[in-house]
Amino acid sequence: MRRTRGRSALLATLFAAVLACALAGCSNVTDVVTGGAGDGDDAGGTGSAVAATSDVIDIPEYADFDYEAFNARVDDLVAATAGDDTQAVLDLYDELYDSYVQMRDNSDVLYLLYSVNVSSTVVSNKLTWDTNESTEAIDALLTAIAGVCASDVHADAFREHVGDDAFDAFAGYEPATQEELDLLAREQELIVDYYDVLEGADEEDYYGEGINEEAGQIYCELLQVRTQIASAAGYDSYANYADEQLYGRTFTDEEREALYAAVKAVGARYYNLLYYSTATDFAYSGEDVDADELFDTLAAYGEKIDPLVGESAQFLIANDLADMGDDDSRMGGAYTTCILGSHAPFIFQTLDGYSDFLTLTHEFGHFIDFHVNEPANALSNGSGSLDLSEIHSNGLQALYTHYYGDIYGSYQGRSAEAYCVVDLLSNVVDGCIFDEFQREAYANPAMTVEELNQLYQDICEEYGDEHAAEYRTWWVEVPHTFESPMYYFSYAVSGFAALQIWDQAQTDFDGAVATWRAVIDAGAYDHSYFEVIDDAGLVRFSDEAAAEQVLDDAVTHLEDEAEWPQY
Repeated sequence: MRRTRGRSALLATLFAAVLACALAGCSNVTDVVTGGAGDGDDAGGTGSAVAATSDVIDIPEYADFDYEAFNARVDDLVAATAGDDTQAVLDLYDELYDSYVQMRDNSDVLYLLYSVNVSSTVVSNKLTWDTNESTEAIDALLTAIAGVCASDVHADAFREHVGDDAFDAFAGYEPATQEELDLLAREQELIVDYYDVLEGADEEDYYGEGINEEAGQIYCELLQVRTQIASAAGYDSYANYADEQLYGRTFTDEEREALYAAVKAVGARYYNLLYYSTATDFAYSGEDVDADELFDTLAAYGEKIDPLVGESAQFLIANDLADMGDDDSRMGGAYTTCILGSHAPFIFQTLDGYSDFLTLTHEFGHFIDFHVNEPANALSNGSGSLDLSEIHSNGLQALYTHYYGDIYGSYQGRSAEAYCVVDLLSNVVDGCIFDEFQREAYANPAMTVEELNQLYQDICEEYGDEHAAEYRTWWVEVPHTFESPMYYFSYAVSGFAALQIWDQAQTDFDGAVATWRAVIDAGAYDHSYFEVIDDAGLVRFSDEAAAEQVLDDAVTHLEDEAEWPQY
């Protein structure tokens, strides 16, 4: 059963132009934008943002979207709704929908520019300007569409035109207040401020208290702002607001807490492996990796996994749908977005020199999902279930380990596979830790930075981390906590599913591929998380005993010193 999403969710999708889940580089992405919203001097000129390099897929260049013209057409829709020409209303909706797609794609391209050079004042100012303009424009559009849904003259024809799911989502929309728009704008400003702190930090600051106070103060204000956003939408906690409005989750407290308990039962053993076992040392050299080689490997072994994986890799390569680099000015990590007007997924990844292929296979799972599962209505669907989307990525990451021996050789391949299993376990452990941490923070939004540090330490100790006191400030180094609040539980529930896919692959690789395909084929828009999990034959994380067994199997596998190479 597909869940419809409310007013706040539709507005929030403006801030989720990318699927931050943490790029490989063929397309030419620059830090150059047009227009005059920025006042910095670091852009170096004016011109295009993303240059299309393919004859097949066009990635649009960035240009300031004409919000004035868009808003004028929204006014035309309002006027037409007051009349009796239903066809004119439907035509205006179609035109505005196409313009919305163009607006969203333009914003995605701008975010790519920001990702390439987070230190650019011009780009960051442009991003803030565009976010504010698009938020207000889409609020006006959704308000106008809700008017169509309420019209005695046009509602029936409009329902038939857009379908029941989209109609029901649109009909329930209420206009944002100026207070809410101001809060959303302030939230975006604080996110940019956070990335400015990361960009300005010295390398040693990331492993001490160097950025904790400054970034922590930003988070304290975000707690206040987001609490006000949730309150305006009728919620007593932003965590509950995010679950329902941003992520469409229906998990109960008891179901989440069952996974917490299962993870805590194996947590000390996990941390022992993480800190002390040489079986989990990643045996990569750390040398720079050639992007073309990464893509060639992705395609060659993707074809062995499944024809869909191989075809998608060729689609990526042929159309240059990725950007990879290691410049200091880049945003860390990786994500995948989709340029809807071009039907083109796009990967951004910053190289770190030792886990680049693992990261690429993760993002490639998102790429495949976007390639085959577009939303029926991008305006009403948002980004679908991120809990399911992360299985697409984590699951594919797990399947590629089947060929690590061929890719890296027996010794390094086995070490790399161990690293991947630890990475999936880390998704589950950290996903639960950060879910508990954020729920407590949003329940007590007046907490100080020191209180947040202590909270993080206390929770990590509950999960068995005996070194938690040494890393009590580390939470500020996780961008998701600032930019994608409450997202981390998606990593937990998807990592849990991916561990089952990896375990199945040890004895039945074809069966594991079929399990992953069942999740991919279901997509992220039409079914609930548990519906897809059940249909794929995977264990529910809400079954505490079964969940603990899944995690115990993975930890035990890593603890078997006879199986993994030792230094």
